Amino acid sequence: MIHTELMYGDEEHAISVDSSRGTASVKIGDETLEGEILRLTPNALSIQMGNRRRTAFIARSDEKIFVHVGGQLFEFTEAGTERHAFAGGAGATGDGSVSSPMPGRVVKIPVAEGQEVEKNQILVIVEAMKMENPLKSSVAGIVSKVHFSEGDLVDAGKPIVEVEPSED
Repeated sequence: MIHTELMYGDEEHAISVDSSRGTASVKIGDETLEGEILRLTPNALSIQMGNRRRTAFIARSDEKIFVHVGGQLFEFTEAGTERHAFAGGAGATGDGSVSSPMPGRVVKIPVAEGQEVEKNQILVIVEAMKMENPLKSSVAGIVSKVHFSEGDLVDAGKPIVEVEPSED
């Protein structure tokens, strides 16, 4: 069971997803939708409700969650403090490792190995789903390893840049 609260515009929505045996029940506020949800990739879902099948693409950037479905782009923010890995569990982790939230192409790496960085400094920009996603450091420290170069393709969850946290 996944439960989270998301903001869409000024409205807060409690969302719960319970899946078993290939079916899913999604509760959004007081409304419950039932159907089939299949994970196609870490960031793409096939959703069937009744006779309608749609493909949804999900991306995360900072505290925003982007969902592209049916030709429309929806932007959500998390209402609570608990974070869920809708986009493959990627981004900055508390250990200083930064990975892509989805498969994409490394557009820019504005840091180099040995460089001192601050918390929340942009370490890499990855293009995925025609959006540029700046990925920031979760810690202050020294860049210990850069695993990719600009132009490289990267899989979701693969470390791109690692930062050795400072002892402060």
